[in-house]
Amino acid sequence: MHLKSKIVLFSLCSVLLLFSASCRKSEIAIKPLDRGDVITASVDMNTDYKQQIFFSLSENVIISTNVKTIWDIGFECSSSGFHLKINTAKAMSVYNTNQTAFTAVSDTIGLSSNRKYDSPTGNLDSMAFGNWQINMPVYIVDRGYNEAGTQLGYKKIQILSVTATVYNVKISNVNGSNEVIVTVPKNTNLNYVYFSFNSNTVVNVEPDKETYDLLFSQYTHIYSNPFSVYLVMGVLINPNKVKIATVFDKPFNEITVNDTTSHPFGTFHNTIGYYWKTYSFQSSSYVINSNMSYIIKDVKGFYYKLHFIDFYNSVGVKGYPKFEFRKL
Repeated sequence: MHLKSKIVLFSLCSVLLLFSASCRKSEIAIKPLDRGDVITASVDMNTDYKQQIFFSLSENVIISTNVKTIWDIGFECSSSGFHLKINTAKAMSVYNTNQTAFTAVSDTIGLSSNRKYDSPTGNLDSMAFGNWQINMPVYIVDRGYNEAGTQLGYKKIQILSVTATVYNVKISNVNGSNEVIVTVPKNTNLNYVYFSFNSNTVVNVEPDKETYDLLFSQYTHIYSNPFSVYLVMGVLINPNKVKIATVFDKPFNEITVNDTTSHPFGTFHNTIGYYWKTYSFQSSSYVINSNMSYIIKDVKGFYYKLHFIDFYNSVGVKGYPKFEFRKL
């Protein structure tokens, strides 16, 4: 290459480098996301725990509240869903009669050995109704108790069919009186549609599944050894997207976003449950388990740390869980 050509090539390269440097954008500093301060919140479940309260962490607000006794059965709402859940806040249970003819069942004699409860974990394979589609049996439903401890009686029910949009269900009193066939429409904005035997209609309970993270409610806990059931007051998670990890190895104030990778997350509905408090027979009161915190991945995908600080209101009445939480 001639010297003159080398000089021209060098000059051209220099111009291109200068042009490139002049067009290159400088780095822009990104302001870290403001995680906010620790938020203190509380909910009023009433001293008899009759309220069910749906709570959003991102909004720091109660999305909706209902009296626990307004519903009996929840019908899964996904297009392929077929599971039914019972209202465990009333200690409800279900008997599979193993009969397929609705008129073949007219009493509750001999059914006590076949009583089933929903698993408090929310596992769909461990629900009291089971897979009713196998032989479409007739069930007797024990409606449990109201907040005053009054027994609410029994109903006879048979699920006739389910499609992507509706359930068809036959219901009556155990002796066959007041028989009706009802259509329960699915709503894919919800996890479940809720049904009341009082009115034989759908009732408004659970809010949009994208709007809440936690449900404060009584529910039926099952002890396995020996087997027993007990109504407890606790916290359940939204089965739509929400995940949770329990933290025992460090105080609440020391939990950081790095702990989201070192603690296993799960979807058991009762991971928070009632375990954050214990009853002291010495003081005749509930005591908060101060070494227990939680990391919650909320319905929007954000992580929060949370722990409980009280179970009583300012005048010492139980049924008012108070908790602190902060976005990680």
